Amino acid sequence: MRRKPHLVEIGSVGSVVRFAIALLTVGCVEQGEPTPKPASAPAAPPPEPARSALTLTPDAVYTITATAASKCVQLAGQSTTEGSRAQIAVCDGSPAQQFRLQPVAGGYHALINVRSSLCLEVAGASTDNGAAVQQGACRPAPNQQWIIADAPGGTIRFVARQTGKVIDVQGAATAAGTNLIQWPWSGDPNQRFKLTPAVAAVPDGGAAGKDGGDRGAGVAGKGKSEKGGKHRKDKDGKGKDGKDGKDGNDGKEAKDGKEAKAAGAAK
Repeated sequence: MRRKPHLVEIGSVGSVVRFAIALLTVGCVEQGEPTPKPASAPAAPPPEPARSALTLTPDAVYTITATAASKCVQLAGQSTTEGSRAQIAVCDGSPAQQFRLQPVAGGYHALINVRSSLCLEVAGASTDNGAAVQQGACRPAPNQQWIIADAPGGTIRFVARQTGKVIDVQGAATAAGTNLIQWPWSGDPNQRFKLTPAVAAVPDGGAAGKDGGDRGAGVAGKGKSEKGGKHRKDKDGKGKDGKDGKDGNDGKEAKDGKEAKAAGAAK
């Protein structure tokens, strides 16, 4: 009868030993290197809309007009520095509001500002809604490549190749200085634009130079005319007055009378 407690104690010791071994095993597993996760598959490119039927000329210069606001796309303050935000402003026909649409393989376009020679891009290659549209040094990057697709009412939309989102006038505002962002296509008026061939802006010096040239030509012409008139006057005077005075009877009689007077004085 006294051996049963002894057997129970031995059994209890065995349980403790097994428990300790289990803890050690778990500890060894936890201290080991984590199992590497399989690499995630690259994100599928967003679906692309059909390209616009609009005929575009690669060497042409265009103005981009936000139809809802009736204002033109430019860079903030007409800046030429990288990172400047794209916005809408009152149309003035300046190079800061003009763009070249450079074709890129695959049916995309780079939107190059004439004043800065920089390209419109989604800032930081972001895929977020509301990411800024800005300008940056042109390079073959998807965040600088745009699909020009048709939109309702004879307008177009600019679709970012990287995200499938469109250029959007933030908050559907119409005030000058409102920024452009990327946003999922909804068909709203603030996501619609028009392309208009731009008339090349004449530098200020060109108009001044032209006016100055016209004025200079006028002065030169006036001087030439006056010179010609003077020449004719002198010529007429010589041919009429001078010649008549020298060779005419009046001149001869005056000369003879003067000589006679001098002779009388001598006597």
